Amino acid sequence: LESSNLSRQIPVIRQL
Repeated sequence: LESSNLSRQIPVIRQL
């Protein structure tokens, strides 16, 4: 899955 890729490209979502 590309879930990890998205998290790495947009770490902002993790902070939100």
